[in-house]
Amino acid sequence: MKTILLAIMIQIAGYCLHAQTTYYWTGGITANADFNQATNWNTVLGGGGSTRTTPLTDDILIFDGANYGHPSATTATVYKLPAQTLGKLIVRNHATVTFASAATAAATALTGQAAKSGSTVTGNASTNFPTDFKPGDFVSTTVAAAQLSLVTAVGANTLTTAETGNYGNTAYYKAATLRITASQGFLIEAGAVLNVTLSNAPFAIVILPGASGLVQGSISFLPGGTQGCRLASMAAGGLLVDSGGVITNGPNVRGNVFSTNAVATNNNIIFAKGSHYIHSPWNANGAENQVPFGSTVAGPQSVIDLQPGSTITYNTAKGASLAGFKYGNVVINANITATASPSSLGDLTVGNGFIFVNNSTKAFPISGNINNNGTISAAAAASFLLCGDTLQTVGGNGAYLLSNLIAASGSSVSLAAGLQMLPADTFSTTTAIVVNGAQVLSANATANVGVTTNNFLEGPGTPRTTSFATAIQKMKMKTLRFGEGEMGDWYLWSKPPYTAPDPHAAMWGGNKWPFTDGGIFNLSDTTGKLTTTQMDLGQFLTLCKDSAIAPYLIIPIDAIMKPNAVGKYVTKQEILDNAVAMVNYVKLKGLPEVYYEIGNECYYPISGTGTSQTWTATAYANLVAELSDLMKAADSTIKIGMNGYNYPNVKWYDTLFMIAAKKADFIVVHNYFPDPGTISTAAGSWYNSYLTMTANNTDITRALTIGNTAINTLGDADDKSRLKIAVTEGGPYSPGSSDSTYPQTNTLGKGIIAADMFAAILSNPRVMHAHMWTSHWFLSAAQTNNQPYNLRNLLGGNNQITPVGYALQLLNESVTGNKVAVTDLNTANAKYKVHAFNDPVTQKTNILVINRDSTAKTIPVQFSNMTMLNKTSQEVKQLKGTSPADYAPVFSNITNVSTDAYGRMTITVPAYSVTRYSF
Repeated sequence: MKTILLAIMIQIAGYCLHAQTTYYWTGGITANADFNQATNWNTVLGGGGSTRTTPLTDDILIFDGANYGHPSATTATVYKLPAQTLGKLIVRNHATVTFASAATAAATALTGQAAKSGSTVTGNASTNFPTDFKPGDFVSTTVAAAQLSLVTAVGANTLTTAETGNYGNTAYYKAATLRITASQGFLIEAGAVLNVTLSNAPFAIVILPGASGLVQGSISFLPGGTQGCRLASMAAGGLLVDSGGVITNGPNVRGNVFSTNAVATNNNIIFAKGSHYIHSPWNANGAENQVPFGSTVAGPQSVIDLQPGSTITYNTAKGASLAGFKYGNVVINANITATASPSSLGDLTVGNGFIFVNNSTKAFPISGNINNNGTISAAAAASFLLCGDTLQTVGGNGAYLLSNLIAASGSSVSLAAGLQMLPADTFSTTTAIVVNGAQVLSANATANVGVTTNNFLEGPGTPRTTSFATAIQKMKMKTLRFGEGEMGDWYLWSKPPYTAPDPHAAMWGGNKWPFTDGGIFNLSDTTGKLTTTQMDLGQFLTLCKDSAIAPYLIIPIDAIMKPNAVGKYVTKQEILDNAVAMVNYVKLKGLPEVYYEIGNECYYPISGTGTSQTWTATAYANLVAELSDLMKAADSTIKIGMNGYNYPNVKWYDTLFMIAAKKADFIVVHNYFPDPGTISTAAGSWYNSYLTMTANNTDITRALTIGNTAINTLGDADDKSRLKIAVTEGGPYSPGSSDSTYPQTNTLGKGIIAADMFAAILSNPRVMHAHMWTSHWFLSAAQTNNQPYNLRNLLGGNNQITPVGYALQLLNESVTGNKVAVTDLNTANAKYKVHAFNDPVTQKTNILVINRDSTAKTIPVQFSNMTMLNKTSQEVKQLKGTSPADYAPVFSNITNVSTDAYGRMTITVPAYSVTRYSF
């Protein structure tokens, strides 16, 4: 009897040991760290024990940051996730684990076909559901599994699922699902991280009934492709996200990451006080449910329980349903409209630049604080009910467009200084433009739009009725660029002994224009001497000093490359000597700020050669570093710019930042209008192409965006805080566009585009100055002197201001103090655009209204966090015309306007117009 009992006990002990086998990840960070490979797991931390040769349904798998089995590993990337039942999955000791893609990670294709009606999936004769599925698995009809269905019961020929839906007979698949069976079977310890980045397969972690999980660290579902990912609990309270725990959903996740609650339980996943859920999913189909609460229940009950003190951040409007649900704290980082109220909500925070609109007919309860850094608006009948049991504060630097902010009986509320609520009247809080003085886009009050000066056409040899100085002063320019552009890349300001300007070329004698032009070169001279009719460097610097202009000067470098088809070149040493001599000469003029560009568009083929010869990024970056050292040794106060743009197939910026970023002070970008031919090639369609771009939010400052991104992604902390950007060429000209698609006439429509583009450029806080290209171009007398002027000429033949010039004058006159945020509550609007500037010291304010439409617009404007109550404008100037093709629009002063006691006004602007309101 004792022998039999002992045998039974030994057998039971064997089962216990077998059921509790613990394996540690020892796969390190190898290129093919297969989850299923036996040798990647070991019963001893770091290895040395038994491998996981026979996976069992109650195994304990641990990723332990103390030892991945690779001495230098700090992270583990694991591939080929299976569909598997486990006892526990644990990530601890600050481990960072990534479940990534692999070729075999796609959903498992199963035999036969299946159809779905509601929550029942029915198979045909060739299916084998009891073999293929268990409760807690996920079934899908596609490999990428947009709409995963959680299996809650398995029959002989049917599956019951949590998600409802309908489809006819089709192929079906099983997702890679880790099914957890044990108490605290899914554990992400504090400081540990689990990332799911699979891009070619659905994936799920499921806490089965009777099991539980705990998230104290971070888990993120960040698939590289658009697909389904799930973290589901099949019982109430099955998963606790503890204080400090974070779950991130998105941006490519499709469907409801927590599944739905069709299993007759609520509060399956609990977010405790101090936890955080970040909601950023992608939505390919409006019918896909992405509300995190579960689609088959009505609030306040739901599949998740956001307890008081927890936080949910909405980074997208997708799935942002507030209807009746319980919330802890809510952060709004998207434009969201609430059509119904929650049952409870703690703190409400609206992020910088975002809009939260309350259109609920029921009172919107808030028991915590309101911190608004964007815009909070409400319909006239909507109200916010402050119902906390401690002091509540309402503040932030955002705008409040509210008529009903109500404190419940017994509540204590503190309003931020200067906060005003709007009365319930006819002012539209759903279509208003909100100008917020507390949200600064750019604090550069000297940022300005100037022009690239074509020095060959602005000198004494080209007399004009109005002087160039008078024209640029009238247009309020604070910056000029010397050197037309590419021709500045071979222009030597002087020759030895460098005592005065003596213009020569660094390369000359070729058989291509401009080297054959007698108006530019002294063709009989063999030393590359240029004509004396041009504006030389001395004359340019005098103009800059007299007009308080910041000069940009090109250092010519193309001759160093000895381009083909050009006859003669100076040496590299002469280029270096000329640059240092220029710095010394300019220094004597006593200008307060001077900017130098090393070369011009060096990423493009060298102009005037007829070949594709160009600089390499490495050669250019090395020269920038060399010249910067030489020039700053002569004058340490100057600023050096390197021209950079990711020309196709060339990693230009990458090389520049590796070699030259520390030697430069700013990046030079050239930002022209995108080719309208990419939208339409129909004759006369150019303005409609522009309207299409605005409606689609096409980036018309793409070169600037690329340069800014390069600083942010390639620069270190010092680069990001130090490097600036100068847009030294740009405008509504579209290089390469055919005249039939985009006529090169200088018209009102081009002026509207110029105002739109350059105002957007000045919104970037890194931008110092911008330059329209160019003052005059080498054109026929008719194109230069007669209307319609050519788009490449900012000024007419006698320096008359063109339509584009008037638009830029209005923009320059608007620049005062800070460029501040403007929020358009009419989010569907693409017809008009408003830019605003405010000086917080003098309280001078300008708004620039660009109406692109063929009809007049009446626009409600609300000023927030500014001294704008009962204020009358000092001046209103307007450029308007009959059509985008109008080459003689009217530029004039119009009637002043006033704000009311709440800092509001309603303005009307005519069709096709640019208007500046100055207060």
